[in-house]
Amino acid sequence: LAPSPPSPSPAPRPSPLAPSSPPSLDSLLREAAERSPELRAAHHRWRAAVARVPQAASLPDPELGYGYFIERMNTRQVFRVSQMFPWFGTLDLRAGEAEKRAESAARLLEADVRRVMFEVKEAYAEYVYLNRSIGLLRENRDLVRELEDVARRRYQAGQAGRADVIRFQMEVETLADDVRSLEDERRVLRARLNSVAGRPVSSELPPFTELPEIETPEDLDGVSEQWIRGNPLLLARESEREAAEQGRRLAGRDNRPGFMLGVEYMDNRGGAPDEVMGMVSVSIPVWRDRNRARLREARSELDAARDEVEALSLRLESDLERVLFRIRDAERKRDLFADQLLPRARETLETLHAGYRAGEDGFIDLLQAQRMLLDQELSYERAVVDRFQRVAEWQRLAGRGEILNTNILREGDENE
Repeated sequence: LAPSPPSPSPAPRPSPLAPSSPPSLDSLLREAAERSPELRAAHHRWRAAVARVPQAASLPDPELGYGYFIERMNTRQVFRVSQMFPWFGTLDLRAGEAEKRAESAARLLEADVRRVMFEVKEAYAEYVYLNRSIGLLRENRDLVRELEDVARRRYQAGQAGRADVIRFQMEVETLADDVRSLEDERRVLRARLNSVAGRPVSSELPPFTELPEIETPEDLDGVSEQWIRGNPLLLARESEREAAEQGRRLAGRDNRPGFMLGVEYMDNRGGAPDEVMGMVSVSIPVWRDRNRARLREARSELDAARDEVEALSLRLESDLERVLFRIRDAERKRDLFADQLLPRARETLETLHAGYRAGEDGFIDLLQAQRMLLDQELSYERAVVDRFQRVAEWQRLAGRGEILNTNILREGDENE
């Protein structure tokens, strides 16, 4: 996508996905670019804005007049052609304003693309987290079943009470119910992911469990001015401000006259020679109140556009600070669980497991260690997914990362 030029050439339509090919994150992003009604609407708005540029740069249509004398006169009929010309430079200002509006529409199209891409990535990451959670719950359910077998053998040997077996059975059922709940929730998340990708909500998806690599901020300690200036919404507001500036200058031309040049041809009769007359007329801008009101309106529009740029810049800086904090926080938690808490929880569980088999440790400590390990494994997965989602949000806000070209709707070009 090249949003700066007002009329970039549409890119070729990507080939449709083969029905047998399993979807991936890249294919979901591509389908979203092809099928999203929001992107199609934004694309058509951009095309409409581009089409206004040559209209604004054109002169009004010339006028052709014809007159026939009903009463007997020396002149039988008259032909007249005239063309109106605005004040010098007016057409350039109109074209400049239309070009800036087209640039703004292109930036808004890019912003919509980045928003849809972010929504797909966020839903995909949530779907990955759910699948990983289901896998962890099943592993823990199988682990507790093994502990139940140990407790049953100890009970049969008279080394443990019946209560230990029952409690392990209750834990197995609890984990099994958690798995069933998440499997039901997976249908909801699958529908959401299909929806944001522009697919039928009932479409099948594989149980994604891996997150792809993603570009990360170079510096997490502070917001970069370059990130703010790369936001497509802010760039769209800048283009709107420049268009308003052109509009203010254009309003100043309302109190300048326009010119009409024309030629009149008179078809004479009775042997009299035909006559040709050149014509010039000037419009007189006498309605000063209207013109002054138009200039005040244009100045107010320019002031509003400037304030919108400033307000969006401040809000964007705040949003980026929030996202950077959440990336740092997710990375801190991810490293804490991966480097310290999870190894210790696994070691504790293994020690208590061996002790329980040997009859040295109690059931309660073993069950608590198993639950603690599950909670920490889920927390680690949550931190990994949170980091991916927030980095994707940073890409959207900072205008970073590659995006798919959305100029794939070529039906209009083919029909023109």
